[in-house]
Amino acid sequence: MNRTLARLHLEHLERRELLAVVRLVGWNTLNNPNDAVQDADYSTVLSAIGNETVAGNTKRVDILALQETDLPGSGDDSIGRIENVLDVLYPTTDYASVVSNVDGGGDATGFVYDTSTVSLLSTVEVEPESLTHTILRGEFRPFDTFGESDFFVYSVHLKSGTTVSDEATRGAEAAILRNDADLLGEGTPVLFVGDFNMQDSFESAWNNFTASGAGQVQDVADAPGNWSENIAFKSLHTQNPRNAMDDRFDLQFASGEFFDGVGIEYVDNSYRVFGNDGSHTLDGAITTGTGADPGVLTALANASDHLPIVADYETIPSVPFVRIRETGSETKVVEGGIYDTYNVVLDTVPSANVTVTISPDSQLDTGLTTELVFTPANALTPQTVVVDAFDDLTGEGNHSGLITHSVASADTDYDGLSVASVSATIVDDDDPTIVINEVDSDTQGVDALEFIELYDGGVGNVSLTGKTVALINGATDEVYRTFSLTGQSTDSNGLFVIGSNSVANVDFPVFTGDFIQNGADAVALYEGSISPGDPLTTTNLLDALIYDTDEPDDLGLSVLVEAGQPQVNENGGGNKDFDSLSRVPDGGIPRQTDTYVSQLPTPGELNEPPAAGVLILQSATRVDVEEGGFVDSYQLALDTLPTQPVSITVDPDDQTDLGAGAGVAIVLNFTIADALIPQTITVAAVDDDDLEGDHTSVITHTAMSSDLAYDGLTIGNIVANVIDNEVAIPPSVVISEIMYNPDSEELEPGIAEWIEIVNTGSATTDIGRWRFDDEDAVTWGEIPADTILEPNQAAVLFDEEYTDAATFRSEWSVPAAALVIGIPWGNLANSPSDVNEILELRDDLGLQRDLVNFDDANGWPSDSPQGASIYLLDLLADNNVAANWARSSDGIDDAAFAAGPTFSTGDVGSPGFVPDSADFDGDEDVDGFDFLLWQRGFGEVVATKVDGDANNDQLVNDSDLAIWSDSYPVNIAASSGALRAAAYLAETESPSNSESDDASVDTAVEQLSFLQLW
Repeated sequence: MNRTLARLHLEHLERRELLAVVRLVGWNTLNNPNDAVQDADYSTVLSAIGNETVAGNTKRVDILALQETDLPGSGDDSIGRIENVLDVLYPTTDYASVVSNVDGGGDATGFVYDTSTVSLLSTVEVEPESLTHTILRGEFRPFDTFGESDFFVYSVHLKSGTTVSDEATRGAEAAILRNDADLLGEGTPVLFVGDFNMQDSFESAWNNFTASGAGQVQDVADAPGNWSENIAFKSLHTQNPRNAMDDRFDLQFASGEFFDGVGIEYVDNSYRVFGNDGSHTLDGAITTGTGADPGVLTALANASDHLPIVADYETIPSVPFVRIRETGSETKVVEGGIYDTYNVVLDTVPSANVTVTISPDSQLDTGLTTELVFTPANALTPQTVVVDAFDDLTGEGNHSGLITHSVASADTDYDGLSVASVSATIVDDDDPTIVINEVDSDTQGVDALEFIELYDGGVGNVSLTGKTVALINGATDEVYRTFSLTGQSTDSNGLFVIGSNSVANVDFPVFTGDFIQNGADAVALYEGSISPGDPLTTTNLLDALIYDTDEPDDLGLSVLVEAGQPQVNENGGGNKDFDSLSRVPDGGIPRQTDTYVSQLPTPGELNEPPAAGVLILQSATRVDVEEGGFVDSYQLALDTLPTQPVSITVDPDDQTDLGAGAGVAIVLNFTIADALIPQTITVAAVDDDDLEGDHTSVITHTAMSSDLAYDGLTIGNIVANVIDNEVAIPPSVVISEIMYNPDSEELEPGIAEWIEIVNTGSATTDIGRWRFDDEDAVTWGEIPADTILEPNQAAVLFDEEYTDAATFRSEWSVPAAALVIGIPWGNLANSPSDVNEILELRDDLGLQRDLVNFDDANGWPSDSPQGASIYLLDLLADNNVAANWARSSDGIDDAAFAAGPTFSTGDVGSPGFVPDSADFDGDEDVDGFDFLLWQRGFGEVVATKVDGDANNDQLVNDSDLAIWSDSYPVNIAASSGALRAAAYLAETESPSNSESDDASVDTAVEQLSFLQLW
């Protein structure tokens, strides 16, 4: 059930339109740069990488995966300095960074990335308690894609050292990373990039990364071997460029999705160790070579004790397509036993729902899954189909079944689209096919460990009576030994081993050593009897393997296998004394030998054992529940048959109920007999009285068993989406002014950006613990607890590391009525776009209270030249619409230049000055009600908005009435008819008057006319 990874080389028959090229760099920077001199070295190197043309692409760095870097604010802040170097090199874009926590040695890993070419969707620090160094995983999306090209990058730093213990630690760390990648799912593009500290490709770490499975990866340089001190690999050495270039510690590993011709793809031959063309002196400095300009080589030597590793990846436009992803190299099921799965996913986001109908033939069963529905929201998320064999009572031998698919959609690009079928191999439990699964003909010493292994496809306990194994001499084409299997049977896993008592798991100990000739010879399995001395025959032949140990092909034996099938060399891996010939995957088609590989022997065990795991099946790939409303469910089953019963504790948090009560765990028990049968968990939302908004619930799973493969096995979580049935408070606090590209210095620590918010409601609002958020991974700090924002009051939020509130208020002349608050800052891009920045204001429950997706184009005010804020022209207008914003200009709408010296005198804005508004009652409409409030408040000297103070000067006078008249649809200075109409409207809309009369209207007219005389 695992996939074998193979590099796919495509012949390009027509021109491909490339959306983008992503230049990915890995670099252990030795906690540099730390000063201006080192900044210059990094600027030289990064500029040279950006100017390098490879495979026709010249591209600045898009993603820089760093090892041995420092946290922002840690004193050195090497990652921040690198981000600044790139921002200075490329002022038309904005780089951002994200970093892990430090490890025990004081180092961190992280990413610096170009926000205009890639978005960082998520970051995870992988099991920090289990690894020598912290390792950060980032999920990236190339610009102008919609999820079909998303990929994961691990910034990797493994244990260093050359001892057996060091190698074992690296192997264990690689296993942890592979497990993490495996949990991302089959078909997920994964890159491991960084400092692996491996001496060669024979280490267990290499094997753990490249072993088959969902997260299998391969070296993009395709250069296995013994690298250390080896001149053959000189151009791949990365360490130490200062004086001893002798090791290949730094690599980029990529999963098969980067070689399949769709989505995100590796650009062939683009991998290089920057500055190293192999011309330097082995064990010498990089400066002895000619791989770059001498100034660049000197900067490389100064910058770090590792060289950067660079590769380019391109996004290939997708066309509407329904993709089938089989788990492993085939879909294989056993009647009454092992099931298999495959995934279905769309390549593009459709304009309407797409329904894929699943139609198995009479030999197969897909359970309740008869159709898959893909919405525009989940189109790029694979959905799983579970395949079982129909268990009949007919002896058919191994056979096949077919699953076809049809597509229907209102999206005409998908409607009726042709989809590949899935052909499943079915192992018959009534008459299973027996094959030769593994042969070891040459072992160390006296060949006491030779063996032959048979396999029934996984049925188990199948009788072998009437069958005979024959050994055939290639020199004479005659049988030289036979073994009758009458009375024998396969074990519970379907395996049977013939060998000596020295062979592990032997079932039929008939050898005493050196029974199998080394080749070119053959092993054959017959139905019926055959005797030594008999000539080679294909009569009643069930299966055969022709093998050798470096001998020429024996054409006389070739009739034993299907036409075109190879004779197989046990010394194919150069290790004949220790390798056997094994079918991978196990089983297969009789007399077909092209799936045999030379690998370490596994007598009595599967050659490619399915990893213990738990299958999680969700309807439509997610669990959705509603408080007091609909429930949902998902299923669990084991991936393999355990040796002992397995119990899985399913533990929800307090937001969901699995039938035992809110937050109470339940236990599912799987026996050996029913381990592969899915069990259903029904999920209901806990209907509380809390206003939480739509939120999530995490359900965890813990396995316990005497089978060590399952005991404590890592199982993924279920995240249920919970719809809250409490009514959310409508937003009344709006983002009203943004300084995102100041003229002031923007170097860490502390930057001169700031944001203004205003309470447009009629009630006081506690904004304590509210925070800003945006689309990148940088976390914004909370507003201090118990911060109260009065109606029509403004609050200005700034970076607390840049200055203090008193200095900010003084240099910007912020009105006394406004709040000025320093908070832990995030980061606002200097070059925003429709996908960056998306600025949110979230309350203490995480509910979104406001959102502004601002830009510097597409109708939004320009940010050039830098230094001016953008501000909302009208607090009642939709602040997510470009036309409602303007660029601040000195003397207009209370804007003024900052006084300095902390802020640049080139910065201009109006922080704390609330835009004039005549919406005195806060109903988002300027009408007669507002006039009446002004009328009642006229003359107040300590006034607020609700008293009729439109211009925020705490006075209610004719200036406020003028603002009201400008906003009101009818001009009160016009004809008496219009004046009377305005007064009539003001009077009739007054809540204190259920009916109007001429007297009240006359009074209003007199008041308005009196005011006109002013």
